[in-house]
Amino acid sequence: MVERISAGQLIDDLTAVIRDAESLLRATAAQTGEKVEEVRAKAEQSVRTAKERLSGLEEETLSGRLRVGERA
Repeated sequence: MVERISAGQLIDDLTAVIRDAESLLRATAAQTGEKVEEVRAKAEQSVRTAKERLSGLEEETLSGRLRVGERA
């Protein structure tokens, strides 16, 4: 069964994931090693991308272009 969520709920969920990922990145900032640095760089890029997409979703929601059940 697929649960339908509102655009507002999706935005709230993505905001929480981004916040948690940023906290994790800050908490591991002192960790060193090639693999750790590689993973951190990838995670930082993913967070930047998610923030950009979230911003677009918020704009679409506020303008009324994104409706419940529609995909961005």
